[in-house]
Amino acid sequence: MLGRFFEVFLFEDLPAQDRRADEVYLEEVNHCSLYLGLFGNEYGTEDDEGLSPTEREFSRATEKDKKRVILIKGTDDAHRHPKMRRLVQNAGGQLMRHRFTDIPSLKAELYASLVEYLARKGELRTLPFDAAGGRGATLADISAEKLKWFLGQAPRGRDFPLAEGTPVETALAHLNLLVEGQPTHAALLLFGNNPQRCDPGSFLPLGSPYGPPSVSRRAAPSGLACLNR
Repeated sequence: MLGRFFEVFLFEDLPAQDRRADEVYLEEVNHCSLYLGLFGNEYGTEDDEGLSPTEREFSRATEKDKKRVILIKGTDDAHRHPKMRRLVQNAGGQLMRHRFTDIPSLKAELYASLVEYLARKGELRTLPFDAAGGRGATLADISAEKLKWFLGQAPRGRDFPLAEGTPVETALAHLNLLVEGQPTHAALLLFGNNPQRCDPGSFLPLGSPYGPPSVSRRAAPSGLACLNR
């Protein structure tokens, strides 16, 4: 499942090429969406300034404000290289990091972290598509003119209680088109200024001979990248 959302970059997988190693892996940090740091006991080969690739990557991810997931090998730091111990402490002062002791615990911690990341981004949904909140959508994405037209037309065909000048938030709440104050995908498709801004894979088939229109969603690549060290 995670393979559908992440494209993993491993420096060790690259072929030999005429580029500096630090230029390559730091450029990947610049372009990634999420930086994954696995901190073990060894610090790594130091450059002229006494810094390892691992510390360089972590610093670049911090500088570029990347989402960071840090997992620490072992239950204590007694056998850790002094510079790696300092890096672990530095990371701990900036974010919540977890420890792992073996491969199964590493997989469990990594899975939990990536699922939590995807859930925060709205990539994983527990509600049906049309009832879920639009990704990054706010009330500003709703066209007041479209909603006003609907409110003006609705009383003609049915006993609709809301007046034409009803505020946007009140009208959407009455129509069950809000989730925790956020417009749903259905609200964006019905009244949005630019529905595909929040979900470019959405489409609304009209004039179907098989029944009423339905909201659907095409699968699309997420473009997320995961940098693993």
